Amino acid sequence: MQSETPEMVLSRAARRNFFANLIDVSFFAFGINMVSRYTVLPYFVGSINNNPLLLSLIPMLTQVGWLLPQLFTAPYIKTLPRRKPYVLLMTAIERIPFLVFGLLLLFGKDLPGSLMLSAFFIGYAIHTFFAGFTATAWQDMIARVIPGKRWGIFFGLSSAIGAVLGIFSAKVTDFVLESMSFPNNVGLLSLLCFVGLTISFSGLAATVEPAQPTQPREPMMPYLRSLPPLLKKDKGFRNYLITRTALSLSFLGHSFVTAGSMLRFDISLWLGTYLAAQLASQALSDVVMGTLADRWGHKQVLKLANLIGVLALVASVLAPSPEWLIGAYVLIGIATSGYQLSGYTLVMTFSTDDQRPTYIGLANTALAPVGFFGPLLLGALASRGGYNMLFLFSAVIGAIALALLQWWVPDVRRQEQATEQASQSASA
Repeated sequence: MQSETPEMVLSRAARRNFFANLIDVSFFAFGINMVSRYTVLPYFVGSINNNPLLLSLIPMLTQVGWLLPQLFTAPYIKTLPRRKPYVLLMTAIERIPFLVFGLLLLFGKDLPGSLMLSAFFIGYAIHTFFAGFTATAWQDMIARVIPGKRWGIFFGLSSAIGAVLGIFSAKVTDFVLESMSFPNNVGLLSLLCFVGLTISFSGLAATVEPAQPTQPREPMMPYLRSLPPLLKKDKGFRNYLITRTALSLSFLGHSFVTAGSMLRFDISLWLGTYLAAQLASQALSDVVMGTLADRWGHKQVLKLANLIGVLALVASVLAPSPEWLIGAYVLIGIATSGYQLSGYTLVMTFSTDDQRPTYIGLANTALAPVGFFGPLLLGALASRGGYNMLFLFSAVIGAIALALLQWWVPDVRRQEQATEQASQSASA
């Protein structure tokens, strides 16, 4: 009896893989929203020390930990016949810090604030860096087990479900923050986060990924030396990386909205409402953005997300009261939806299948410098000129990124469609 080919296995398991990874992405979003980096984590750090430079460590670790390891894992990932075992190991370590941190805050509430902050930043660094070690392999695994024509609806639907679940987590966040004292409330939210991440892990473990042909492992130095010629040859991809750097710097401004608002208003009882508003708008826009991406193209969706992200920064500056800030978080949710969906997926349109891990790793690691220096720059701006200066700077950078997307970055999908139509016309 002839054995099944990888294509046959993937075709047979297509439905299972779609829903298994739907559980993974949805419940990961649900869990991580319990300790949202936009609301709960700034609240935790700011309640101990509201120094803008200290608060800037949250987005800095988020960006650098996620982005920096990816380029260096790509050569190893290409040698693996299956990505799943590596992903399971790395992402298991990624999730453990929230269990440890939650227990520490619940049972060590009398610890000095400096010790709590040190424990938090160490744990959060472990979480973000192991997320980075996971990222390239996970993205390539998804590209293998989910058909390319369903990427848009998969990411859109999974993000939407995660956001809907996140609305429930926002209500839980409100209840916990109001009914428990600090830092026990953040400790319980961390444990609830770990519960969501554990459910997410079960979906990931259920994925069916057959072994596929591997590529020989390339030594690191020759591999790194091959990257400049790749960027020189692929002008469109190079332009996209530069544009995405500006876009990422602009979106970092959203991470400071809570910290800036804490200096203007008493928002301690509004954090759950802000999170719910952000997640509800993200849930509604995720499916819409996913459908638009499949029909309209990821570049167009990214342009729309960019514009809305700039409007969110403007809204946060103009808000005259805590109630008006809800609108800013709604816009942040919509912008985040488009950015997460199309900012990463657009990378895959530039590469061939065999080069995909390299393109993914290079695209994400290229953002590491702005991920490291960007939050520090924005924190310094806030320290010297106030948060409004920070938001104005981020908005201007966003406007520049929008112009670059429009006139400098090619739309690979439309170019391929035009070539295909021209070929069909010629053959007719």
